[in-house]
Amino acid sequence: MVGDPIGDMITRIKNAGMAGKDSVILPFSKIKFEIANVLKNEGYIKSIEIIGKDKVGEHKKLELGISYLDKNTAANNGKIVPKINDVLRVSKPSRRTYISLDELKSVLHKKGMCIISSNRGIVSDKSAKEKGVGGELLFRIW
Repeated sequence: MVGDPIGDMITRIKNAGMAGKDSVILPFSKIKFEIANVLKNEGYIKSIEIIGKDKVGEHKKLELGISYLDKNTAANNGKIVPKINDVLRVSKPSRRTYISLDELKSVLHKKGMCIISSNRGIVSDKSAKEKGVGGELLFRIW
């Protein structure tokens, strides 16, 4: 049993990218699915698929396709480089961190983003500014 399922999810995605994997499989939950949708909309992952049924002994799983930068650019020198370089978990089960709209700042000069759980659902920092909401700052990703 994992004590921090969101932390486990983002760590698995980051590690799969660093290992050069095409996809990663996670246990399904609604909040992980919503976070995956935000990551897909922002281009950090390339696909989301729900695997399995809720039959006896079989549980749903999420399969997320890992997104990579173009390896033909001069900066990458033909290497496979994942779009997710690092992740910082901010709000943890032991310490919740809330942020208002005024406190929302860019991540690495707009090279990354924040994921926020608000009263309008799971949103990116850009979407939170558009909607004018704050909430629980789940993690920063770049």
